[in-house]
Amino acid sequence: LIVGTVLAFDYGDRYVGVAVGDTALGLAHPLDTIEARDEPARLCAVEARVREWTPHRIVVGLPLAMDGTPHALTERARAFAAAVEARCGVPVAMVDERLSSADAESRLRDIGR
Repeated sequence: LIVGTVLAFDYGDRYVGVAVGDTALGLAHPLDTIEARDEPARLCAVEARVREWTPHRIVVGLPLAMDGTPHALTERARAFAAAVEARCGVPVAMVDERLSSADAESRLRDIGR
C-alpha cells in the first residue's frame, strides 16, 4: 500500500464532486464541487486541484445500475477518467460507486464522526 493523498471525482454532466483522502487514515472528506458545462473547463478545473493536492492516485466513481449494468453516465465517466489520466499524468482508478455513500457514513459512524 502506497501512503499518500488521493483525489476522488464523482463525475456528472454538469457537476463533478471532489473529495480528498489519505491512504494512511483510510478516510476521505468532501472538498468542493466543480461546475462546468464543457469538458475543457471541467478538465482545467480538475488539473488545478491535482496541482494543488499532488495526489499519488486519482479515483473516479463508476456509476452503475444497482444490478451492476452500465447506464447512460457510465461511458461518460469512463471517458472523463481517461481524459484526466492523460492530462494530469497521475494513475486513475475507477471505483464502483454503488452504495458508496452508505459505506462512507458507516465508516465515519464507526470512528465517532
